[in-house]
Amino acid sequence: MSRSGNIGRSILAAGIVLLPLSGYAAPFFQAAGSSFQQTNPDGLVVMEAENYQTKSAAIGGNDWTLVTTAFPGFSGTGAMQASPDNGGFHDAPGYAAASPRLDFSVNFIATGTHYVWVRGWAPTGAGTDDSCHSGLDGAEITTADKITGWGAAYSWHKNTMDGVDATFNVGTLGVHTVNIWMREDGFVCDKILLTTNVGYTPTGAGPAQSLQLATPTGLTAAAGFNRVTLNWTGVTGATGYNILRSTTNGGPYALLTTVGNVTTYVDNTAVYPNTYYYVVQAVSAGGTSANSNQATATPMQPPISVNATTLTTVEGGAPVQFNITLNAALSMNQSITFTVASNVATEGQVASSGQPPAPATSANSITFAVMGAQAAGVSIPVLVYGIDDPFVDGPKPYTLTVTFTSTQTTPFSGFTIPTIACTNMDNDTAGIAVSRTSGLITTEGGGQDTFTIRLTTSPTSPLTLNFASSNAAEGTVLPPSLNFNSGNYTQQQQVTVTGVDDALLDFNVAYAITITKAGGGPAEYNAVVPPSVGVTNLDDEVPPALDHVWGGGCGILGLEALLPFALAALGRRRRRWTPGTTCPASRGLPGDP
Repeated sequence: MSRSGNIGRSILAAGIVLLPLSGYAAPFFQAAGSSFQQTNPDGLVVMEAENYQTKSAAIGGNDWTLVTTAFPGFSGTGAMQASPDNGGFHDAPGYAAASPRLDFSVNFIATGTHYVWVRGWAPTGAGTDDSCHSGLDGAEITTADKITGWGAAYSWHKNTMDGVDATFNVGTLGVHTVNIWMREDGFVCDKILLTTNVGYTPTGAGPAQSLQLATPTGLTAAAGFNRVTLNWTGVTGATGYNILRSTTNGGPYALLTTVGNVTTYVDNTAVYPNTYYYVVQAVSAGGTSANSNQATATPMQPPISVNATTLTTVEGGAPVQFNITLNAALSMNQSITFTVASNVATEGQVASSGQPPAPATSANSITFAVMGAQAAGVSIPVLVYGIDDPFVDGPKPYTLTVTFTSTQTTPFSGFTIPTIACTNMDNDTAGIAVSRTSGLITTEGGGQDTFTIRLTTSPTSPLTLNFASSNAAEGTVLPPSLNFNSGNYTQQQQVTVTGVDDALLDFNVAYAITITKAGGGPAEYNAVVPPSVGVTNLDDEVPPALDHVWGGGCGILGLEALLPFALAALGRRRRRWTPGTTCPASRGLPGDP
């Protein structure tokens, strides 16, 4: 038990609570603005005490001071001592406001429980000058205070006076501040180690200090026309930078983009009249730094604007309009000449509003002049047409550029109008068009019928269609195949079906002409299923005459003679007959033996 621990426990037992000096505020002294980067495995963060980010001012006559000779064996360039050693101490609660503090910025890549190890020295030996407090983000944490156990030489300890390991919980990823407070003056702190592994134990001088990635400084934001240009001072060891932005002063900030190892960035998504707040983070393989200083800017209104950054057209569809607007007045006898151009004339073309529809007057580029005087706010409409083609080519991108020359320098000089990203939507669907798919008639006498066939879109490679009869004994088909390509796909090609004779009384027989695709055709036709064509072949055999079947002149009653007897039999009550029994005797119809 340390001397101050005995005193502290006696005071607490007496019901006395130590309080910070009345009205005292603990200002910070800024040191190197860099964050220690947590690494895996074991979630290690290792910090030399002398490489703190900030420390509080002296409080109650005590301060953390750098020592470089008095306590040899430190692992870095020195150690930090709570001085002077005059028997003072600060116990819980209340030490966060009343005790000198060291702060270490740490970029955490793991949440959850972290074990706190401290390498220290008790100048007067074990039992005195041998304790300190740790915490997170300036908070007193009961599981991380009163770390103790050092003697008159450097050693590692995580045990506390409460008999548990010193721990705190990291609730969120990212940058947090780890704190070390003086508990007893005279204590020497050499190194702090955090780990997520309960079984990890440092030895000797411990691992090397974790990577320290400095925070970018000197961030500035310069407003331009619907843009903001950022500049900052680079950080040694950084491989890139995160650009974060908010529309609220002080954040929260959202990631805008990540850039490489550069020190400038132009935000072209900023829009007048919004005000934006920016911070920058340095990035390396080891992690991310804390936020830089905040910079703010409100983009300037551009002298000329277009009301679209993207447009969608449809092949052969109605034109889409966008407007070019003068946000500044054009003086008398001054002029602005605009050129609007498409970079892919086979997908999109432009025309001035009011001209007849495309394609008669649309073109890949148009030029027109606006003459002064014109008040601010004048708009010029431009029509954009999606150009049709016969191919299944899916959505196709193209861009529109709007450029201008002006005889009036202010405020138009030096301004560039952003391009418009466009997409032309396809209106073509691959298909096989058959003029007739049912109702075809052939005869056994060689009668023929026909249908025609074509493709609905130009194939990207030749397509062969094969034809076959489902019943060659009833009908045949010619030609056996047809070829289609980009030159003939719209032509209606004829297919002829011919009936086949037989000697059977088989009446009319239905059959089909099947259409199949030969292998290796265009990819856009892979999913197309050709239809079949229904045909009926008419029989040419004649059933025998009824008088030869039923008698007539041969002495057997004809059908017409049987009719009265049949009607009479239907009028009589018939005897029931059960299958499996002897058939009832005949009722003695004429002609029975």
